[in-house]
Amino acid sequence: MPSKLLTDRFLDRLKPDPARQVDYFDQYRDAKGLVIRVSPSGVRTWCYLYRLQNSRRLRRLKLGEYPTLSLEDARKEVLTRREAVEVRGEDPAAEKAEWKKVETFGQLAAWYLSEHAKKRKKSWAEDERIINKELLSAWRDRKAPEVTRADVRALLRKIVERPAPVMANRVLALISRIYTKALEEDVPGVVANPAMRLPKPGGHERGRDRVLTDDEIRQLWTVLEDVKRLPRRGAEDEETAEISPMIARGLQVLLLTGQRPGEVFKMRWAHLDLEARWWEMPESATKNRVAHRVPLTERVVELVEEAKAQGPDGSRWVFAGIKGGSVAARALKAGAELARAVREDGTPLLPFSFHRHDLRRTCATNLAKAGVQRQTISRVLNHVDRGPRATLVYQRYEFDAEKRQALEAWDRRFAQILEPTSAQVLAFQRR
Repeated sequence: MPSKLLTDRFLDRLKPDPARQVDYFDQYRDAKGLVIRVSPSGVRTWCYLYRLQNSRRLRRLKLGEYPTLSLEDARKEVLTRREAVEVRGEDPAAEKAEWKKVETFGQLAAWYLSEHAKKRKKSWAEDERIINKELLSAWRDRKAPEVTRADVRALLRKIVERPAPVMANRVLALISRIYTKALEEDVPGVVANPAMRLPKPGGHERGRDRVLTDDEIRQLWTVLEDVKRLPRRGAEDEETAEISPMIARGLQVLLLTGQRPGEVFKMRWAHLDLEARWWEMPESATKNRVAHRVPLTERVVELVEEAKAQGPDGSRWVFAGIKGGSVAARALKAGAELARAVREDGTPLLPFSFHRHDLRRTCATNLAKAGVQRQTISRVLNHVDRGPRATLVYQRYEFDAEKRQALEAWDRRFAQILEPTSAQVLAFQRR
């Protein structure tokens, strides 16, 4: 079997042998036992070859297919597996065989999360949440092969009627993925995918295009300033409130920086340099796993310093509740909660509704109105560059100066938007 220091370029150009399957061993120093198997049909499968302690038998564990499982991730997977074999004496192939002995849908879902979902870095947590909330309550003890198309339709119909049509589409896609993987791995008893080719129960989904007007920006900012002035709640009330001073500050920072809501509300003190006015997110802190530097305007620095002065001591989160935990989970429905709030006289506090992602879109739109070029807006938002791969390898300039100029231009425009308004404290209650 040939050995080679594998690279993405080599793997992309690898041609199959029409007469036989060929294994290529990776010569990378930390990937001992990693093999790419190329079948005559062209399918490239990652495998880990290993021997247990005091055994001469060579065992093979299938890891996944390339390019779904990248070279970098395959090497990391082998490093983890080899530690389990050599240090803890575990047999990953035997462990995988145990997972295949599933009978109920609950066991099938657990197998999917363990063996497949966590390899989908961007969505495995959402898969786990949907399984726990939507699927296990209905089918936990149901025999996995006995789930029918009628069962799937009935479950989806209930979700649509809640109403949650978009979630119904997500649930359908997840059910289909679970059973597709079960068929690929020959899980005993599973012979069909009950979700295959079912129409989307929630219909066609339209992308959001909501952008706040200048008048709405003024009204929202005034309300958020008022929320920050409200008397501080008790610890228990603060930790369950959907809108708190910390969440209000997070929404303000989101509007001014245009970053992803999840990244804003999980901002860490370790990633901030307030003296130099930079927010430096490592790969692990961004949705697209691309490190990102965000310049901070004076207005944003003031909001962060407010959070530091009002927040609990010792928390790693910038926007933290009284007990030190992140407010990210409670901030998910902040826009809807503001829309439901009313003044003491019963009139709506905010005469419009919005989704927090609309604030990111509003920032991007106002950057364009301020004359910022599209490429720079993309850099500010940390969108993945889809340019030629060779160009991306050599082009390492991060556009820091342009990004700072862009956000300062938005800050000047924002100041002009706020100018007609005057702050007024408004007492309100939940509707």
